[in-house]
Amino acid sequence: MMLLLMAILCCTLASSAFAETGVTVHCDQQGFSLTIPGDKTATWEENTGYQVFVEHAGYIPYVIVYRRTLENKFKNPVNYLNNTYREYMEDQYSNVGTNPCKKSEIGGKSLYGASYHYEVNGTKLVLRVMIEQREDGDVEYSAKYIEGKGDATLSLLDTIVATYQPDGAKTEDTKTGDTKAENTRTHNTELFKSVESLLEASKQQEPEPEPKSDLLSSVEKLLNAQNAGSTKDVQSSQRTEEIVEPRSVSSDVNTTNGVYWVRIDDAEKIYEGGFFTASLYLQDIYDANKIESLHSGSQVRVNGIAYTVSSVVDHGEDGIEIYTEEEIDGYLVFKKEISGYLAVMNDWTAATHMNDFKVMMPLPYNFSFAWISGGGEAEVYDADGFVSLMTNSEAAPTLNQYNTMISFQDGLAMMIIHTDYPLGPDA
Repeated sequence: MMLLLMAILCCTLASSAFAETGVTVHCDQQGFSLTIPGDKTATWEENTGYQVFVEHAGYIPYVIVYRRTLENKFKNPVNYLNNTYREYMEDQYSNVGTNPCKKSEIGGKSLYGASYHYEVNGTKLVLRVMIEQREDGDVEYSAKYIEGKGDATLSLLDTIVATYQPDGAKTEDTKTGDTKAENTRTHNTELFKSVESLLEASKQQEPEPEPKSDLLSSVEKLLNAQNAGSTKDVQSSQRTEEIVEPRSVSSDVNTTNGVYWVRIDDAEKIYEGGFFTASLYLQDIYDANKIESLHSGSQVRVNGIAYTVSSVVDHGEDGIEIYTEEEIDGYLVFKKEISGYLAVMNDWTAATHMNDFKVMMPLPYNFSFAWISGGGEAEVYDADGFVSLMTNSEAAPTLNQYNTMISFQDGLAMMIIHTDYPLGPDA
């Protein structure tokens, strides 16, 4: 579902690795090189550009470089910065202040530049955008930093502009049009299209010998590990007439590159401590032979409770329904998947708590939160919008292991997907 989210592609580093001498970095995706201090991290991110982080990878402050195709050159940089981009910022944030476009020179190059001032959760931020018009493809530079603390970021921006060198004319582009607003709308539309397929794909993966670069492969890898379990785990659970348990898995979690169901209960800590705790879950998987062998008198444990089977109804592709001697409010159906059976009670799926992970603020620049309503429509928030939403007690959604997934890439929380329904057994 999240094919739109591509794993960060690291570009080639060359020359000296010492910070004081600088290194030359090559962006193969767009065909250019820069010289940056050796202690900086540089990565390529689809739909964003080539990112150089001033302090910590994935966090403000940073500088982004994006090279346009010859067919997609800026027609009027002044209008773009003073009107198009300003309107885009005003759509995203409230109380945006703009320092209008001015021409300047950096390293002998002539550029158009404007700055946008705005506030997110009490933190004042500045986004500096500069445009260099070139015969071999226009270049858009942007620098984001905390107001009053931009010296290092602006110095890095000057270095990047001065040392930018194309490797050749750029002929392919993943972006079209003259506005970042248009790019954002395209991103959100494609994300919505991918959400439903991700949730379905998360149940149908096979082992991959090598990790893939996109988020779907992370889902496959996660559920492959979840569903397969170890040989020892499977063998130890095959005891006749004992309680049928979900397949056991290791409590180790992969927060480098992994996808989990998640519960978030302490959103207020975003303000108080600058973080929130992601309680990570895996959906319970049952061995097919055990579920298909259930009969009157068998016992099966679901969501921590052992139920005694009174009767079994096989609905074919719709699953195996279990009637229990204990009274339950609703129904219990085991749904067949490639790797086994999922236990579904009243539309929510049983899951096991694996571990907790502290997600620190600020969130990565390209973080996304997709909120899918009951009607199937998706509303997509960036990092600032998600923080604002979660710290608003009246508007904040209930994020738990029955309706919310989180993905990690390179150790960072990159996306959260939430559906209004189901809320789970405590609703």
